Amino acid sequence: ALIHSDAKSVSDAALDTIVKGIDSTEFGTYLYRYAGSLRSVSKKRLMASCRRVGFNKITEEKLMTQVELSWYEEVMQRGEAEWLAKGKAEGLAKGKAEGLAEGKAEGLAEGKAEGKAESLIMLLERRVGHLSEENLQRIRNASLSQLENWLDRAVDGDNLNGILAT
Repeated sequence: ALIHSDAKSVSDAALDTIVKGIDSTEFGTYLYRYAGSLRSVSKKRLMASCRRVGFNKITEEKLMTQVELSWYEEVMQRGEAEWLAKGKAEGLAKGKAEGLAEGKAEGLAEGKAEGKAESLIMLLERRVGHLSEENLQRIRNASLSQLENWLDRAVDGDNLNGILAT
């Protein structure tokens, strides 16, 4: 709880208790994390606490180097998370835009093919009469280029087999 509190509200006694409670083999890791989480705890207060509880081997330079390293790692992790989130958002936006454009193009192509298929059916029914279900399905499932080919033939042709030849 003390780690997440405001540094100004942490008394020297509380700071000493925290520092004293740290196993000396784990001292650096915990102290640096603690100091890193309370940015406003001055190095002077932290060093004084180290001296009061008997951690005399820790130097101000070593302490601050580790605190800065802890701060740098935290900033890098936060920055990495922010960049990942930003990249994900940009990627989603780009993917959505590309998907919409692709979907629109596909929709237009399908609509164009459907229109040509219905035009061909209408033209053939006028020229040669009723079309079988098989020929209707063949026309409706044809590619745009095949439909254009058949429409060209249907203008002059009068034989259904000749018009729908592949």
